Parts: sequence; structure tokens; C-alpha cells
Amino acid sequence: MRERVVRIKNKIGYQFSPPYFDWFRRIYSLKLITYFFMSSNKIGLILIIFILILVLSTGCSTTNSTTTNTNSLTPTPEVKNTPNNPNIIYVTPYPTQISSQSRFSSDDQKLVDLIKNPGKGSHNSFSPIMNDLNWDEYKTAYEEASAVSIYYQIRRDMVTKIPVSNEFVQVKTKYLQVLDHYVTAANYLQSVANYGNMEKWSSYNFYLDKAQTELNSANSKMNEITIIIRQLESTAQSTSQNACTFTGTWNWMDGMSIVEIRNDGKVIEKHNNGLIHYATWTSLPNDNITIKWEEGGWVDTVKLSDCNHLEGYNNEKARITGWRMS
Repeated sequence: MRERVVRIKNKIGYQFSPPYFDWFRRIYSLKLITYFFMSSNKIGLILIIFILILVLSTGCSTTNSTTTNTNSLTPTPEVKNTPNNPNIIYVTPYPTQISSQSRFSSDDQKLVDLIKNPGKGSHNSFSPIMNDLNWDEYKTAYEEASAVSIYYQIRRDMVTKIPVSNEFVQVKTKYLQVLDHYVTAANYLQSVANYGNMEKWSSYNFYLDKAQTELNSANSKMNEITIIIRQLESTAQSTSQNACTFTGTWNWMDGMSIVEIRNDGKVIEKHNNGLIHYATWTSLPNDNITIKWEEGGWVDTVKLSDCNHLEGYNNEKARITGWRMS
């Protein structure tokens, strides 16, 4: 009898391995009960009943523990408190209102072009990250935030190497600060994704707030940069316009003739029909000039609207226009 119990016990204890172990243990317990009922061994029966109760109570305890742990990992809206709006993090668009025809030096213009045209990984880089966070795609959000961080680090290195003029030192400094804010924000969003994956919502919201603060600072700096560049552009355009001269060859009156204004004060007009007329020009206040033609008593008063266009009226109030050919 004892030898049979030992053999059964050995089968229960060593032949089977989890997760099937508990089930086979219970099955063999039932076999033991049947055996002892048939043998009328009361002591063995009491022992087996005790073991069976112990096994079943252990199983129930394990099940309840698993259920409790599962429920504790299920977040509720009150606990998570995460944003439902993917646009919660807003990044100011780059200053597209800056003219594409700025008259800056090549290095200064290179900086302006980088600010205006951020390329792949633009200011909208943060929107996909927020979308993934809101959809609980934490792994994807982490990878995107990591890529954005690297992208802005590379851009920061590019900007650092541009030798700008004294007028653009402030722009360069502020833009480097913007890029630093972007890198820091992207790093914080990596932490947000990590804590979201671990369902640690207090840390999740803490780093989300820090990322938002960094991007708010970047927005403020970008607005300052826009104002400064527009002021520099206006100054450069005004300086360039003042440096422009009337001398050169002009397409006169929408192609009716070609007019050459010379440095020596002489003007030569060649009509399409082959006629040639001569005149002289003199400067007037407010950057105007007068052109007095030798024939017909015509007098034109014109001024530069920019370096490549002039406009005005003659003594009969007819409008005069011209655009520079050379």
C-alpha cells in the first residue's frame, strides 16, 4: 500500500511541469480519494481530503491574486488624465512671411533659408508623436520622439557652423535656443512614452507638461526671430534701393522703345520703328529725376519704385513706366 502511494506521489510531483501541474495534481488527488474509499482506510481518507482542500484553496487564491493584479493594471480615465487632443502641443509655423527675395549676404541668407525651410522633420514633427501617445502607441511615439531629437541636433550643428554677420548674430543665437528647446522637448516626450507604456500616469503627465513648456519657449523665440528678420530685411531692402541708380538700359513704356540713361547726364531713346531721340536728365529732391527731350518739348518726371522699375508722369500727365534691362 505505502509503495503505491509513493509511486503516485512521484508521478504527481515530478512527471508533470507547469502550467499543467496543478490540473494533474488535482486529478491524481481524486484517484487517491477513490483508492482510499475502496480500501476503507479512514486515516488515509482524512489525509487525502485535507490535501485536496489545501490544493483547491491554493488554486482559488492564485486565481483571485491574478484577477486583482490584472484589475490594478487597468487604467481609468480619472487616473490616467491624459490629453485627448493631439494638438495639445502646438508649434508656431516657421516665418513664411519672410520675403524670398531678401538681399542678405550668402551666409546670412543660408541661415534665413534654414529657418524658413526646415525640410523633412519640420515643426509638425511633434504632431505625430502626440497622435501616437493619444492612441497608446507608446513604442511608436518613443521611436518618433527619438528621431525628432536626432534631427534637431543635426540641424543645431549645421546652424552653429554658419559664419553670420554681426547683424545676424542675435538671430543665430535665438534660433540655436529654439533648436535646444526642440531637442529637450523631444527627449521629454521619450520619457512620456516610456511612462505611458508602464502606466505610470503621474510621471507621464509630469514630463508631458515639461515638454509643453519647452515648446512654448520655442514658440516665443520663433516669434522674436520673425520680427527681427523682417526688420533686417526691410533695412536691407531700403539700403539696396537707396544704392540703386537710374543709369542703365530700360524697356520703356511696355516695349515701345529702349531708353539708355547714361552717367554723363545724357539719354538716348531708340524706338521700335528705328527713330532715335535724345534728352538730358537731372536729379530732383525725393529721389526723382527729370528727363527733358530735345524734340516736342516733352518732360518726364520719374522715380525708382525699386532697383528694377521706374514710374512717373510727363508734362501732359501721361503715365511713364520702365523696367531695367541692364
